[in-house]
Amino acid sequence: MRFNKVMGSLFVATLGLGIANAAVIDNITSTDGTKTINGKPTIADVDGKKAFVSTAKGYKLYSSKKKITIDPTKKYQVSVKVKQLNEKPSYIWVGFLPYTAKGRLIGLQHGGNNTKGSFTALTADVAKGAKTITVKDASKWQSGKYRFVAFNAKKDMSDIPNFALSSMIGKIEGNTITLTRPLGKAYPAGTMVRQHRSGGTYIYTKSGKAPKAWTTWKGKPAQGAILRKATFIRPMIMIRCNAKETGAAFDDFVVEEL
Repeated sequence: MRFNKVMGSLFVATLGLGIANAAVIDNITSTDGTKTINGKPTIADVDGKKAFVSTAKGYKLYSSKKKITIDPTKKYQVSVKVKQLNEKPSYIWVGFLPYTAKGRLIGLQHGGNNTKGSFTALTADVAKGAKTITVKDASKWQSGKYRFVAFNAKKDMSDIPNFALSSMIGKIEGNTITLTRPLGKAYPAGTMVRQHRSGGTYIYTKSGKAPKAWTTWKGKPAQGAILRKATFIRPMIMIRCNAKETGAAFDDFVVEEL
């Protein structure tokens, strides 16, 4: 019994240390008004307390004004209290906005979602304004919407995030790729390219319909490739409000470094 008690105490102590290692690095609340959040949500009384309220039509994005510099050895987790308004719950996404060191937003199309085996080279010079390119091997390239050519690609992916993207690909015929809009830059033969595809604009770590009662949502911890090689991030919440959805309330928007 004594041994079990000692081991139990050690377990509790270890668990406590793990919790203690989680540091709150951003905390957005409606009591601070809107000075710490982008997007200008309305502040209203919800169930007898102040809260951020979003009823704007369409997709409304709110994010922290504070930028958080990433430590690659750490994980980042966002949590927020959410609640539906009225009887028609809105859909909510929670997560992060990833940025480069120069403050450029990193989308999934910048390399987080690329076609396996598509790394190849241009076989001819491409002039500025051209709408077609030819590559050595397009056998692995895929047709469909929201696909792009990434130029100056590196086999070891060190070019990612890659912002040297074409417009969307219109069609692929053999090794000839036709773009939907002219290129804004010329590229010489031998330039290495890769096929990229867009997807979720931001990094979503939790999503779903707003609950009827106040509920704390905790997103999955994010680290490494999930953060798209970002230098810094901002926590975000996006709320959809359409003819069938009446908006949502949120508060206590917290980011922890784990």
